[in-house]
Amino acid sequence: MGCLKVPAHRFNIIGAVCISPIMCLFISCSQDFKDKDSGMTIRAPHIKDSVILTDIGADVEITKFSGNDTIVLPMVHSTIGKIKVGNYKDTYLTILEPTGKIAIRTLSDSTLTTDRVADSLVNYLSESSLDFINKNLDFIFTTKNLDSVVRLFEAYKVRREANIEAFSSRLSASQTEMLQFYNEARLYGFLQFYGLVSKKLEARNDFYDFIEKIDGPDQRLKAFPSVFLNKLKIEYLRVQGTLDSLPDFLGHIDRNIADKNISDFLKFVFLKELIESSPYWEPEWELLDSRVLLNILHIEKDSDYHDLIQEYADKFLITQKGETAFDFTGELPDGTILRLGDLKGKVVFIDTWATWCAPCLIDRPKVIEMAKKFADHPNVAFLMVSVDDSRQKWITFLENHTEAATTNLFVGDGMNTEFGKRYNINSIPNYMLIDKQGKIVDAYIKQPSAKVEEMILRELSK
Repeated sequence: MGCLKVPAHRFNIIGAVCISPIMCLFISCSQDFKDKDSGMTIRAPHIKDSVILTDIGADVEITKFSGNDTIVLPMVHSTIGKIKVGNYKDTYLTILEPTGKIAIRTLSDSTLTTDRVADSLVNYLSESSLDFINKNLDFIFTTKNLDSVVRLFEAYKVRREANIEAFSSRLSASQTEMLQFYNEARLYGFLQFYGLVSKKLEARNDFYDFIEKIDGPDQRLKAFPSVFLNKLKIEYLRVQGTLDSLPDFLGHIDRNIADKNISDFLKFVFLKELIESSPYWEPEWELLDSRVLLNILHIEKDSDYHDLIQEYADKFLITQKGETAFDFTGELPDGTILRLGDLKGKVVFIDTWATWCAPCLIDRPKVIEMAKKFADHPNVAFLMVSVDDSRQKWITFLENHTEAATTNLFVGDGMNTEFGKRYNINSIPNYMLIDKQGKIVDAYIKQPSAKVEEMILRELSK
């Protein structure tokens, strides 16, 4: 057996519960949690910061509690959670089960760990997936033999299965099942991305035949739902040719999943990914508008996840044409605060970007060229809103990249603030246009273009 390429520290052993509103929602609608009479005990000895536990499948906060406290997380089914402590950037995956105990701690280098081999293994699966893909990147994206890519990943899946099996004596049955599922899901998930997003292969291409090997549907898929959701999409497209109706695809999920709770969960994830502009659903973005979404909310009124669907729908609905733009504030390079409302009377183009975002930097010259065309027009403003978490990195970048035709603003860690939430910004670059009255013209502009210039001229003429 090969050595597990995980840092050695990942194998080190190491009062009151604060349940978030979303956790209460999750308990009531997902049927994954039960009364607090029993469940998984979680401790964070010697941790002074708050501990946040997120469900990675639904991407919702399960619970938040103070370090040194002990909580009991009531559960029905196993899943995978993500641990975050205070302001540390490092996160750590953990297998959550109906019974058992976890002790969380931070190490001297501020990394996180727990006292369980199962958690070391699930983090190994996550980290080694990325390492494996990066190591084989040239081959994956240059070979013309697509079957060889599938065989490469299949062989790696088998090797990792052996690594998991080597620790079987220290794993519960539910931990082993979850690890084997996650091993499969991580690798097949990349193959789906490779086919659907990178190569844009037709669904009938033989490349996708590996989807028949994807296990489920069962409760484990909630830890990595996109892999089964994409399987359903490929199967749908193989029969229908195109996906022209969102309600019809929701019906396809219902028809192929007998368990209502699992079906409802996958439909929630589908709508969430669509609203958040997941690249898997780019061809379907044009099908989503306020009318369609309101109809879906009615159709899914009895869904176990209706409240979560409503939450994401609200994010989408408040960013539609004609809605009042969120009046955010940003910091100018000299420290002055600028509010969007200060620009009322002007047509405002907003480029949300960050210094670490390569696509943002590639498109930045296009935005600047567009801004120069309107530089002499007093009623147009181009805001370059940085969402970096470091103000100094932003300032350093601007020392060599300042352009008089644009206004640079800093909204620290903006994707995780009200700015990001109210504008439904889940990826960058993100472009939007606000009219002279402070109303949204378009919050989902794909890229700077002549079409955007025409939109600006049209708004100026009103």
